[in-house]
Amino acid sequence: EPVFGEEFTSTPAFPALVAAAETEHTGAMVALVPADPGPFAVEGGEAPEQLHLTLAYLGEAIEWTPEAQETLRAAVAGLASAPVDSDVFGHARFNPTGDEPCVVYLVEGDGVRDLQAAVWDVLASEKGFPAIVDNHGFVPHITAGYGIDIDAISYTGPVLFDRIRVAFAGENVDIPLGEHAVTAAAGQLYRAASFNQP
Repeated sequence: EPVFGEEFTSTPAFPALVAAAETEHTGAMVALVPADPGPFAVEGGEAPEQLHLTLAYLGEAIEWTPEAQETLRAAVAGLASAPVDSDVFGHARFNPTGDEPCVVYLVEGDGVRDLQAAVWDVLASEKGFPAIVDNHGFVPHITAGYGIDIDAISYTGPVLFDRIRVAFAGENVDIPLGEHAVTAAAGQLYRAASFNQP
């Protein structure tokens, strides 16, 4: 199987480890990943490989047992039916006076909302999962960056999501949406490109 979430870099190891420690992720989520993050990446913003649209924030990863994590990944894989076509229709500032103000791309599309509802149905149906509270409603968005000016982003137009990501404490598993999301008797089948050496 391909190993998702591994970081390949030409940066010397020690500085890379220090930088990783400073931005350590301890939370967990289910999210959509854009096929082309290029239009959403801006200077000083989130790294292109980190750009996503959160479908469900799952709290702290430490609250999830390995068994619960694996159960969730398998359930989410069952939802991976087709790529999701959506549109970026505007921009916004979230939490402008708080500790972590951020600038976001606002996204609309029935497919996003349908998949978000399906993910929450999975979360509600499993007795072995931690209790998850949807404490801020659902405003579909891609966060461009924290502490940057809203004038730094300008893109509006179509966005195609071709993967659904299950992330626990920075360990990402991306599940392809569409024709490659096939489960065989022996396990998950992956695109050949998933095995390419970066």
